Amino acid sequence: MTVFYWLATHGSGWPFSSISSAQLDRQYNELKTHKVDPIAALQEELFWAVCRIRMAHGHYVGYCARFEDVFGEMASFDETIYKQELFAKRDPEARRAESCFFYFYQNKTINFTPLTENEQALQEFLLSQKTPANDVVEALGPFLTARFPGLSADQLHRSTHLALNVLRVSFSFYLMDGNYFKQADFFGANKSSYREQRQRQVFLEFVESLPDRPAYSAFKRDPEAFAELLFYLFVPVLAQFTEEEKVKLKLLVEPTDILNRALFDFVDDLGIATRLPVCADLDEADLVVAVRDDYMASDIQRWLNGHANKVIDWYLDATVTDRHQLYERIYALYQQKQAAVNKLALKETKARA
Repeated sequence: MTVFYWLATHGSGWPFSSISSAQLDRQYNELKTHKVDPIAALQEELFWAVCRIRMAHGHYVGYCARFEDVFGEMASFDETIYKQELFAKRDPEARRAESCFFYFYQNKTINFTPLTENEQALQEFLLSQKTPANDVVEALGPFLTARFPGLSADQLHRSTHLALNVLRVSFSFYLMDGNYFKQADFFGANKSSYREQRQRQVFLEFVESLPDRPAYSAFKRDPEAFAELLFYLFVPVLAQFTEEEKVKLKLLVEPTDILNRALFDFVDDLGIATRLPVCADLDEADLVVAVRDDYMASDIQRWLNGHANKVIDWYLDATVTDRHQLYERIYALYQQKQAAVNKLALKETKARA
């Protein structure tokens, strides 16, 4: 219900007449766990309103053994957010269960704002648990580093947002025993995106590689949904990894010339290409962008003349048209490499079948 109300209003209006938005806002800001970000705060207030209306109609949530096993020792989940005088008909355990449900919603929500002290404590707490959700997170790193060249385990943990959000997704599936309703379900993604086909498949293969035991059924009941959420989290990070199908560029230009700065920025912003280091051998490159001058070494001149099909001559007065032509050349090379990767993947799939 929270998702429906949010998509209908996006915080621009209060959809309830039985609960005062101003009163609930005051009560929300009294909570120790209230959000500072105004959008996140509005979403949590909307969720709280839905919960309170549900409770007013006599419908309450209850504890589940799995939830108790994970959060039974987390002190911040013990504080009730429902006053006795407002819910006098319910016993303390029922109010505590509802409070825990609210805290669970707060902590399972993915976000990319700077980590608060509460979130840092949550991350440490979740990492200390011994559950199938932890096993999934621990197995993900080695699985990805084995399949993405140039990716190290350190890179996976460099982003604190990524580390905590992966924990959130894994524990949400585990505690809710499978896929759950979320905003992303309303927005279909292009599953055949040229750059992301293989990446999606890797995450699906990871989910399918998890043990076929009841403890892991929450992740394997709807493997595509779990894999898709992991994929969404890793998309920004995967763009930084060196993959075999990316076009390898070698720039033979004066790096200290301010006029070449635009070229370096242009190349570095391309997600389908990677710029080889200065010390890289010319033979490693798929494409060489060169500014020829009288001071260029004779062996480099010979290489360029002998590999004309791999060379683009560049000039200090390059225009937008020149950059567009460079992009078209890089994109064509990328499509060739992608086609080769897809052909190999198809061959491997047939071989497994």
